[in-house]
Amino acid sequence: MASDTMALEEFPDSVAMTLAEETGDKTAHDLAPVFDVPVNISAVLGKAHMSVAQLLKLNRGSVLELDRKVGEAIDIFVN
Repeated sequence: MASDTMALEEFPDSVAMTLAEETGDKTAHDLAPVFDVPVNISAVLGKAHMSVAQLLKLNRGSVLELDRKVGEAIDIFVN
């Protein structure tokens, strides 16, 4: 099965130079136009299933058992 991607070294020199310039190191200054774009970020540590009655009994300091183990990756959602 052939790959649809090519390494930068496989391009002709003129094309490789143009690609290298376009994909050069970016700095925070290059991202300035998007600094003011509002985004919503959610971090999901795990999930738990419970009835409404159980939910209403929760208080400050209540402990919930989630479906993930300690050290497992979390899900991060943007917008």
